Amino acid sequence: MQAINELIINVPQIDVIVLDDAFQHRTERAGLNLLLTECDNLFVNDYYLPAGQLRDLKSNYKRADIIIITKSSADLSYEIKNKIIDQVKPFSHQIVLFTSIKYGEPYDIFSKSIFSLELFDEILLITGIANPSQLIHYLGQKVKKIHLLKYSDHHHFSAEEIKSLKRKYFTIKNDKKAIITTEKDAMRLFEFEKDLHDVPVLAIPVVHHFLFEGEAIFEKHIIKYIEKYYNEKKK
Repeated sequence: MQAINELIINVPQIDVIVLDDAFQHRTERAGLNLLLTECDNLFVNDYYLPAGQLRDLKSNYKRADIIIITKSSADLSYEIKNKIIDQVKPFSHQIVLFTSIKYGEPYDIFSKSIFSLELFDEILLITGIANPSQLIHYLGQKVKKIHLLKYSDHHHFSAEEIKSLKRKYFTIKNDKKAIITTEKDAMRLFEFEKDLHDVPVLAIPVVHHFLFEGEAIFEKHIIKYIEKYYNEKKK
């Protein structure tokens, strides 16, 4: 809350503040709450930390205005969609939307040069995200072999770990090889540019897109909330 107050004071022209991963923080009361839950691991079926990913009571989903089912299959049927909505059991004030993932061509995290996955037979995949299964599945369809180095979510790499992953890379005998990571993890590798200058480190971009014409519905609700806020402020 202190950071928000300082932001308002220092940048008074701000119209909207967007908070990431703040749903479980009671001190920050947002005017519009979005709850994201993975299609293959709905919050209703998940467990609390440390056994699962939940950091808040399941019952608190009632505070959400929009529930977004992420990482859905691009060809999700209406039948499966409705079954998922039945599982979530949304309240009357809530809408449920679905998004899917599209992967772009990987690019060198330092030079920004774009590469085709067809250039590689084997990759060393580095992930520090909660659930890399969809990425692993996608890359498994593109290359012959994946060597996985999986770290915890939000992992910060040490100099020793950089040396270790380089050793792992150089043990791969195939010449058509590369290190691939997520854009999220790539940001935590930038500081090691000098150490990684002799190996190809590529990031694979991710684009989230709405299914079932959800983008228009989402934008409508966001705009409606902002307009309502400013109309009430004028009174």
